[in-house]
Amino acid sequence: MVNLINSAAVCTVGQFVQCKYNNNLKVLVISGEPTAKELAEAWEAISAQYIEAAGVDIPEFAAMQEIHNLKVKKNGLTLLFHLQDVWIEKFAEPHVIGLEKLAKHNVKPVWRGDVADFVKQLDKAKDRNKSIDVQISEAEYSLDNIRIALGKEGVISDSRQDFRKLLIEVQRQGYKIDEDKTTVEDFGLMLRLIFEKNNAANMN
Repeated sequence: MVNLINSAAVCTVGQFVQCKYNNNLKVLVISGEPTAKELAEAWEAISAQYIEAAGVDIPEFAAMQEIHNLKVKKNGLTLLFHLQDVWIEKFAEPHVIGLEKLAKHNVKPVWRGDVADFVKQLDKAKDRNKSIDVQISEAEYSLDNIRIALGKEGVISDSRQDFRKLLIEVQRQGYKIDEDKTTVEDFGLMLRLIFEKNNAANMN
């Protein structure tokens, strides 16, 4: 029987960091062997509850998540392309499991028994996927504009660093956080109180 952490009231800050920034959703498993879909649904529920608890601006969070996902995709494809390059050079044939993983990214070079033909297909696929860099730049530009509109103008830093800055700021404000015990819901509520306090101060 599958038993998962699927609530921000149970998920700790440390587990949240593992899921969001290390793509390690397995920390949500209490028992059993969940499917990828079940893990994704549990993580989506936790993320949504965290946003609700914190009152985080949705457009900003969505833009940050988009940048993160694009970077994960880019890094994954880079590794898969490198695997095929090395494998075909050494064995004169593609890495079958690697091809299956490429297909999940809608990259489907066809092996016809011709090394030169396969390499040519890979090169074309690499060129097409350079568009991810453009997508990342556009998403970062969008996030920058959102932050300017919200009065948060500045250099875009890595999303993990942004989260660490939030942790430091919350603790600076007098809240105690134990990443292995504090739930992400409690952390979100701390953020909400700080945001509301700052907004009230700005209005006076």
